[in-house]
Amino acid sequence: MFYAKMHKGEGQKILAICDKDLLGKTLISKDIKIFIDPKFYGEKIFDKGEILSMISESSIINAFGNEIVKFLIEEGIVKNAKEFGGQLHAQVYKIL
Repeated sequence: MFYAKMHKGEGQKILAICDKDLLGKTLISKDIKIFIDPKFYGEKIFDKGEILSMISESSIINAFGNEIVKFLIEEGIVKNAKEFGGQLHAQVYKIL
């Protein structure tokens, strides 16, 4: 299960997704901190099927968390991911 939110603007649909257990936490890597903000990643929980449906509507994906990023890799949506504070992070831009 994942938190997700679709952001719309300027002709783009940005899907923000994070693992359920990361919402509201701050990740630290060296001297950089990233807050997994509920305002950005959403306050509603979705399952894998719902996430795939949302992905088909999005033009940009921002995913944080080992579980969601591994799922996106398995589905062939993500090719490369970076580790930050012990968690995987990936961004996908669809070229139309």
